[in-house]
Amino acid sequence: MKEQKEPKEQKTLKKKHYILGHPLLWCVLAMPVIMIVYSVLKAVITIPLPADTGSSEVYTMFYQLVDCLCYMLTSYLLLKLAQRSYGKSFHTGLTTVNLKKSVILSLGMLIVMVLDVTNNLMDHNAHVVGMIPILSIILRGFTVGIAEELGLRSFVIENAMQTWKNKKYGVMATMWVSALGFGAMHLFNLTMPDENRTMIFIQVFYAAAIGVFFGAVYLRTRNLWGTILLHGLNDVESFYFLDASQAQEPTVRVVVMITIASAAMIALGMYMVRKSKLHEVEEIWGIQKTE
Repeated sequence: MKEQKEPKEQKTLKKKHYILGHPLLWCVLAMPVIMIVYSVLKAVITIPLPADTGSSEVYTMFYQLVDCLCYMLTSYLLLKLAQRSYGKSFHTGLTTVNLKKSVILSLGMLIVMVLDVTNNLMDHNAHVVGMIPILSIILRGFTVGIAEELGLRSFVIENAMQTWKNKKYGVMATMWVSALGFGAMHLFNLTMPDENRTMIFIQVFYAAAIGVFFGAVYLRTRNLWGTILLHGLNDVESFYFLDASQAQEPTVRVVVMITIASAAMIALGMYMVRKSKLHEVEEIWGIQKTE
């Protein structure tokens, strides 16, 4: 008896998704790809612009705007290319569906922000002053938040769920893989000479814990606006104290606070995708239960 031939359409589909169909690979590659394309795009756009010497706050802010827009555009292009490959089953998360729920669930991020602000105030750390510098960190905070949520939350989770959603532990695997990728992304800070190395490795762990939380929010809602809003606010707060806090050797109190905040983020993330709530995830993602 001859073996039944695989439909031509299915063969094309497998070939089309061959590279995207490896979630672990893209968990590692997403950020390097974004950074390479972003660097090329930024270099091309800034060729006709005079160099930023730091002599003008307004020009520096304009240069940062170009920089941030390139970063955000690169993440969006990666997402749209994946959407073009997968079609309507691949979402960007930029929708009004479950918007309120996404924002409410994301509010757990305030725990991290309150602890961070408290720590900086207790250390009497210097902060940014002046209208232009403050506008600049607001701009950077939200554009970086948007870019990272598009590239490292929406893209990585959507791509992983295309492959894993019907597997027994697909939801949990997706959440943890995306979180570890988000944490590992912060290893790029090792290229910055003024950053404290110990603080960077702590930041990697911290970011991975936040990735668990934000990943759970996205899995529960498939809406990106809540995580964008809270990610942006958290980055603005971090940039506000960044010059003082990131260059210092972490104190015992800082490590304890980060550990508490990280534990809270992981606990909240796991709670959001607990067994009694998995039916919501299944409904939103069209998961077919397997025996």
